[in-house]
Amino acid sequence: MSMGTRAAVAASFNMSLDRKCVCPLVITHGGDQTVLSSKFQDRSNPAVARNYGDALLRFAERIPDGLVVFFPSYAYMSDIVSFWQDNAVLNELQERKLVFVETQDPVEASLAIANFRKGCDSGVRSRR
Repeated sequence: MSMGTRAAVAASFNMSLDRKCVCPLVITHGGDQTVLSSKFQDRSNPAVARNYGDALLRFAERIPDGLVVFFPSYAYMSDIVSFWQDNAVLNELQERKLVFVETQDPVEASLAIANFRKGCDSGVRSRR
């Protein structure tokens, strides 16, 4: 069913993994039972950003190798990453994992994906 729109892809990156180790998760509530949503009207709620960060830290403690976190837009990713930077979530995460933040530049994004794979394959946990 067409709604009068046409899909367009500006850039596409192959994200296949050699190992069968993918476990997609959708998180609906935080540890304090805050409803987690990336709806536009919820994006400025600091409790949502804090709970996403807390969940990510809990996963990082238990999951070997890498984690991939998806955001609905680069703008929202930037807001969340800034919040996490201001609230020490990124510092704690970097103690457990290498952190790569995708940019809209295709060359930088390809490099980040290659370094992510290399880090997972080598077992490197963090930059510290």
